[in-house]
Amino acid sequence: MRFAIRWITALTLLCFPLSLSAQIPAWTAVASDGSVDEANYTPAVNFAFTGASLGFLGASINPSIVAHYNVTNIPGVPNPAWTTLELGAIDTSAVLNNQVSATLIRVTRCTGAQLAICTATSVTTTVGVCTPCTFPPNTFDFNQFLYYVEVRISRTASTVTEQATTLRIF
Repeated sequence: MRFAIRWITALTLLCFPLSLSAQIPAWTAVASDGSVDEANYTPAVNFAFTGASLGFLGASINPSIVAHYNVTNIPGVPNPAWTTLELGAIDTSAVLNNQVSATLIRVTRCTGAQLAICTATSVTTTVGVCTPCTFPPNTFDFNQFLYYVEVRISRTASTVTEQATTLRIF
């Protein structure tokens, strides 16, 4: 009987770290929550927040819409074991330069030096699809770095309705 209790206790302790890591929540954002980069905004480019989405409004075409999303730390978890950036997007055209992309960027504290970690790029769909990019599990270190996601939406014709819808890091 004691052997069985010890065996069950040992198995429970072995599984405990796995269950803790599985409980680390994902970072999420809807595309309409971003801060649009004014350097890419001109009167010719009208962007629209439609529900959760960010996309072009009306007949504007160039340049791209660029938005930034601050990635925040989970309290008590300075090194989350996240490995995937996921972009939700509606990409109605298979034509080059009509797309949505999301790039995860690491920023060095104090210097502001930046490093792109990975980029997810939309695939053609009229209903929306999530596209992932992956990176190593030891990528995040909120004690040393800050992070943000840059979303870029491009189109070459006003009939193309590219939209960013969601972002998730898990």
